[in-house]
Amino acid sequence: MVTLLTSIKRGTTAMTMALCLVFTSLPAKALQQAQFEHVLSQLQSEQFEPVAVFLKEHSELAKTDPDYTVLMLNHAFLANQKSQLVVDKAAVIDVIRQAQGNLQSFPEYLDIQLGIAAVASRMGEWHIATEQLINLLKVSREIDNNWRWGKVGGMADDTPEEFMIQSVLPYSSKLFRLETPETDQMLVRLSEALIQYYPRKVYGYANLGSFYAVTGKKDKAREYYEKALEINPNDEVVRANLKRLGEGY
Repeated sequence: MVTLLTSIKRGTTAMTMALCLVFTSLPAKALQQAQFEHVLSQLQSEQFEPVAVFLKEHSELAKTDPDYTVLMLNHAFLANQKSQLVVDKAAVIDVIRQAQGNLQSFPEYLDIQLGIAAVASRMGEWHIATEQLINLLKVSREIDNNWRWGKVGGMADDTPEEFMIQSVLPYSSKLFRLETPETDQMLVRLSEALIQYYPRKVYGYANLGSFYAVTGKKDKAREYYEKALEINPNDEVVRANLKRLGEGY
């Protein structure tokens, strides 16, 4: 079994590569490596009760040690999972909100930022996932993409900025496919956030172009596709979509 936060994927590449950032120091109050690995092995073998006891006994680490929050999120999701599709949502949401509060102490930990979105989306709580991703984009600008990663997994060889963006994009694709009024609004909000924080990237414009194309708002679709092409005239996907729009598809 692979723990939840190491199963996040970018395209077909699992985010389980070696750490590409070096930690300069540990928090004043932090789990030791051996402790972390022991609790992680318990989660992997579904020994949830002793993990719950451990987390309770070390709750003072919640706002000082990112690794504690990683374990807390994994435990909440896995321990409350009743099948592959059903979880005790109220319990997990409570932990998500706690993790979001903990993040105020270490917002630069990308694995936790993405982990919260992953847990929420797996439960179908897309409003929480979208809220988290928009916050992630905001934080990315505030810290100039100087991301850190915890003890498990790591970032690929892209720049931290590009890796972060490429990790967000699959969520917009999923929102696009869900096709409900609520998820449509979330898609628009997430795409607008991409434009707000990364106006020189095509992704937000392309997302909105495709959204407005399929919802029959061709003028708005053309506007966003053309803005995307102003940034990258060689984007073949956007060019093809714009052509199809002109042909009446």
